[in-house]
Amino acid sequence: MASERYREKNDVHLPILRSLETLGRYQEIWGDPEATGARVDSVGVLDGLPTAIEFKVSVAAGDAWFEPNGAWSVEAKLSGTLLPLYGGQMDPVSSAIRASGFGERPLTFVLAASRYADGVIDELEKMLIRRSNDWIFRYQVWRWDGSQIDVLLNGGTAISCAWPEIQLPRQVPRSKPRVRLGLEGMRQALGPGRSSIFDDVIETACRRGWKIVFVGRSAVVRVGGTPIATIYATDGTAHSGLIVGVDRSRGMGSSPEALPGTEVVGKGVGHRDITRSIRSAAQFVEMVNACGHGQRSA
Repeated sequence: MASERYREKNDVHLPILRSLETLGRYQEIWGDPEATGARVDSVGVLDGLPTAIEFKVSVAAGDAWFEPNGAWSVEAKLSGTLLPLYGGQMDPVSSAIRASGFGERPLTFVLAASRYADGVIDELEKMLIRRSNDWIFRYQVWRWDGSQIDVLLNGGTAISCAWPEIQLPRQVPRSKPRVRLGLEGMRQALGPGRSSIFDDVIETACRRGWKIVFVGRSAVVRVGGTPIATIYATDGTAHSGLIVGVDRSRGMGSSPEALPGTEVVGKGVGHRDITRSIRSAAQFVEMVNACGHGQRSA
């Protein structure tokens, strides 16, 4: 999603690099700030060590381990980075890692994000300990709070070895056909209780001149071309209300805890800043307004 890539670049990727460079800790050799699909986002020398960094706005539950029927995962990201490197390929990422001092020392893989879902740090730790022993690399997991880095995990294997002898799996998720539910599909997926709230929210949004765009199993509410909220047709939570995600704006006056509804954390509920379960159109408008979006004109 373009808006997710924009937030990743401006809220996580570039601020962290500026902070590291100001402190003299990191010298970037290669980077992909536009998130064009490279295996990692930045390669360089961190505290004297060859390093590859992956930036994310958020890491959801289930993102640690590779699943053939899943999508993005940290384990697959690691495999996709190390496989061509150990195989001697000369692609831009592998070449930059070698130029950073890899060979004498193993690669340090860094995952940096603003938010982590409940329980995912424990799963990341299990996966990274296991794979660092098998695949020979060091790792760090960072949380970025907007001004500084909090190191959540730091470990791995620092020994040298015969890199080409390491056997790594090729972890490529199976592509799934994209499903677009549309209005009627959303109603059916939500069921009688939620669909009634959904209809009220859609009617309210349309009266305000907000545009509704159906994408996959969700409805995106847009104002003046800017997505302000996403309504999810998901049964992946125990909540009986309508699941809505919004992004903080710079003018947000309320803390997330003060917003209406109940906080939702779980797989399948998207990657927006704040996700809540609501029970009325009035709560939807209150949520959007509190996040600083409701005053925009269409």
